[in-house]
Amino acid sequence: MTTAIEPIARYLDKQRLVLVECEAEVRRDGPDSVHRSRVATRRTRSILRGYRRLFAGPRPARLRAELAWHADLLGAPRDAEVLLERLTQTIDRLEGFDPAAAERLVAELTAEHRVAHQRLVGSMDTDRYRALRRALDELLAAPPLRGRGRRDAGEVLPGLLARTMGRVDPLVARATDLPANLSHWHEVRKAAKAARYSSEALVPDFGAPAEELAAAWEQVTEALGEAQDSVVAEGVITRLAVAARAAGEPGEPYLRLESVELANRQAALGRGREALARAQLLAQAWRG
Repeated sequence: MTTAIEPIARYLDKQRLVLVECEAEVRRDGPDSVHRSRVATRRTRSILRGYRRLFAGPRPARLRAELAWHADLLGAPRDAEVLLERLTQTIDRLEGFDPAAAERLVAELTAEHRVAHQRLVGSMDTDRYRALRRALDELLAAPPLRGRGRRDAGEVLPGLLARTMGRVDPLVARATDLPANLSHWHEVRKAAKAARYSSEALVPDFGAPAEELAAAWEQVTEALGEAQDSVVAEGVITRLAVAARAAGEPGEPYLRLESVELANRQAALGRGREALARAQLLAQAWRG
């Protein structure tokens, strides 16, 4: 018999190994290292929450809180990096874009990335970070289990995954009622991401149905992530436009960038809603 904790512990250990393997590269800001560590941190948090009914005591919740702290520090340099790539690609496609505006954008986001990465590396030299790593190692070495953690995986895990997926539905209903409220779609995205990771954890033991769910939720998170990136990009564009005007520079280049982001957002939201419909159907079939 495969106990319920076994697939979950294997998935968590896989994420732990990513953090270990990437740590030196994160410190050097090696290619894709911050992104991989950030995703592994998020996956770990999602699994500890989605399958929290397997665990006893306060340790998993405390670990989730510390992982959130580390994820925020990983997120800042990664977000600056993504925005720089995103906006420079847009600029390259826009004919006759103002070189001074392009230079300002690159300089600002490069500086933001540098400062955020320095802050991240500094945090990794603290007792708090070392305690986080130790707490994760200890949790996986001897998971504090409730009774259901020792029960058959086939009896316990499908229902826990169904609960995680079920959290998406009321958020979708709220976002659909007020579609212009982008914060609601961001909440849908976060819940869909939890459903995606919780599905991924079951693929080795539950096969094609869990894999199909994971792929469907991934499409949701990718589309809604694109929409959220456009929101963040618009905020940066507005800030740069204000600084440019204060320096006596024209604001028209930033209006061009903003127009592109608004179009990207609407297209991404449309894809996200289509992907959500399919993922929710699959989730309904999973629940039986």
